[in-house]
Amino acid sequence: MTGIYFLALVVCLAAGLAILVRRAKQPLVVSYLVAGAILSLFGVVNTTFLQSVQLLPDIGLAFLLFLVGMELDLNEFKNLGRSILLAALGQVAVGAILMTLVFGNPVVGIAVSFSSTILVVKLLLEGRDLVSLQGKLAVGVLLTEDMLAVILLMLLGLSGIGVGSVLVVFLKAALLIWLALFAGRRLLPRLFRVAADNSELLFLTAIGWCLLFVSLALFLGISLAIGAFLAGVCLAQSVYRTQVSSRIKPLRDFFVMIFFIDLGAGLSLSALAGAAWLVLALIIYAVVLKPTIFYFIFIVQRFRAHTAFRAAVLMSSISEFSLITVYLAQRSGIIPAALVAPVVLATILSFVFSSLLITHSHVLYGRLRSVLKRAERKNLLSLDFVPAEKTFSDHAILIGCHRSGQIVLARLRKTFGENLLVLDFNPDVIEELKNHYVACVYGDIADVEIQERLNLKEAKLIVSTVRDLEDNLALLDGVEKAQSKAVVIITAADAAEAVTLYQRGAHHVSLPLALEGVSISRLIYDYQDNLSELAKDRERKLGELKREVHRP
Repeated sequence: MTGIYFLALVVCLAAGLAILVRRAKQPLVVSYLVAGAILSLFGVVNTTFLQSVQLLPDIGLAFLLFLVGMELDLNEFKNLGRSILLAALGQVAVGAILMTLVFGNPVVGIAVSFSSTILVVKLLLEGRDLVSLQGKLAVGVLLTEDMLAVILLMLLGLSGIGVGSVLVVFLKAALLIWLALFAGRRLLPRLFRVAADNSELLFLTAIGWCLLFVSLALFLGISLAIGAFLAGVCLAQSVYRTQVSSRIKPLRDFFVMIFFIDLGAGLSLSALAGAAWLVLALIIYAVVLKPTIFYFIFIVQRFRAHTAFRAAVLMSSISEFSLITVYLAQRSGIIPAALVAPVVLATILSFVFSSLLITHSHVLYGRLRSVLKRAERKNLLSLDFVPAEKTFSDHAILIGCHRSGQIVLARLRKTFGENLLVLDFNPDVIEELKNHYVACVYGDIADVEIQERLNLKEAKLIVSTVRDLEDNLALLDGVEKAQSKAVVIITAADAAEAVTLYQRGAHHVSLPLALEGVSISRLIYDYQDNLSELAKDRERKLGELKREVHRP
């Protein structure tokens, strides 16, 4: 049977399971892992299969981290750098000590302290939480852990570990980062300016750049993940990043699916029965103890309980780097072969449990809130900008101030003046609002404490531009519990969600896609007799949009 038959079987099985998993409102990554386990259970996974798909998981990882690099600007981590470094190093140190007591081997202890970058980033992208504070904290910690994992892998491959060896690793990493920054400023702007005339050429140029930089990273002994991420960072400030990202995403989704199926194919029930207690210990550590350690590290650094908890839950997995580290350590004779199987099984199972925890972190936080708040420090690290003397009553609340929210904000400021309060989960948006002296609160509307800070009970108008159904339902629940008489205007993704929101108490539900169609239809109607007038109207509309862009 040729590779194409294997690939057809894999994709069809994954698609069928994904439909069932989606109906159960679970993340799709669970279906991919289960598909791999089924293939392994029925003996479909063999040498021919592995040779057919061996490159695909690595390509998926490269594309995923490449897109993450384009989404995130390294400058955003300047304010969080200290918190990220303390969290990453602190957790690895504490976790390594705890797991060394269980396994009796420090290498295994350090390896299982790493969390999975590919799993967390995929779930953050699906939940549109990548730009949130907890998302930035998580990605920063994960990339730091990846660098630590690379250093560990390089040291395991050396015959003698000394200061010189560690210095070589850091010098190579520094060289790669310098090359990424240099290319982003001097080389890529000119290259993409030439390729921008043709979308296909732009797409191929971006793919070529990603693979070229990944190859350079591998040549220097740096991980594929970090190479792909830095390749994306080079394009973070490019005006073409949106177009490139939209073209690569379908490829990313396909190859990432293969990555998780390949990982699930390593599941072995016979190995699970032989080392059940070790697997159980690793799962408890990854799903319970590791997030607990992260939570208290973030709390000590004065983050809110909600932010600390959401960021900590994102770390409830064992990294794919852990598998590589354990394999290499076993081949070098540093750890016994009997420890490899438990780590593999625990890593796969941790992906399943972690994805479920992350997906349901809202509900979990609601149930644990009273306990988690007890550890919260009084002098919190706050991103909010609310004048101390200001008391909000009969005020307007805007939830979500990005994209369409900016237009709504301008109208609300004209109508309510300073009696306006904005909620957003993007730290960059909050910083921009502060610069224009707009009262704002950072957080998630599903957080009960945030709802109390917004004073829903006394609000006159509540506008949500967020399209997430769960967030909007949480808002309506908060309005109902507060017995608020505010008029609630909410945004929905489709008509089915709109029906649900109306039934739960929303006064008006906006459907952006429907409004887009109405707007275009109105343009055609207004200019049907003389369509050339529409083209003449271009300069006036362009001027209006420019003024809107620069308006505070």
